Amino acid sequence: NVLNALGALAMAMRAGVDFRRAAQAAEECTGAVRRFEHVADVTTGPDTPPITLMDDYAHHPTEVRATLLAARARFAGRRLVGCFQPHTYSRSRYLLEGFKTCFEALDVLYILGTYAAREPASAGMDAQALAAEIHSPDARYLATFEEAVEQITAELRPGDVFFTIGAGDVDRLGPLLRETLEARR
Repeated sequence: NVLNALGALAMAMRAGVDFRRAAQAAEECTGAVRRFEHVADVTTGPDTPPITLMDDYAHHPTEVRATLLAARARFAGRRLVGCFQPHTYSRSRYLLEGFKTCFEALDVLYILGTYAAREPASAGMDAQALAAEIHSPDARYLATFEEAVEQITAELRPGDVFFTIGAGDVDRLGPLLRETLEARR
């Protein structure tokens, strides 16, 4: 992000934009939607640190690894929990080797049912089969959003950082978790 911001500043100045104006625009930039996006901080009780809910659109192993390494650096010392939703059956199959290792920065990993987009299940590997292939950390398969909310809210502890990861509709999960956690307060 820093390199991108510096590149944008350099290009703006090259195009004739005043440095102060370009720097102000960079300072006001909130980032891209669904890229390391903060969803909520939820306090579950008095004198407890909040559970931080985050979302990221990463759906390729290289993106996932980069996101989670950045999360490990940004949230050092905190437990990282993630829920990945594979995007298409064919992608799960042809990127399997990368998926086996790209989640290693997480402490706990859930795999939500595949976001099929345009494909039938016969086009590749489903989320349950993908979860069985991931061992660092061991992946737990969740078939539905309802199952995900139930299991993940039971797993989350004060101080945890939780990420939804994927290009499908997995971003619906963060607000559902926030609502459930707040109701249990």
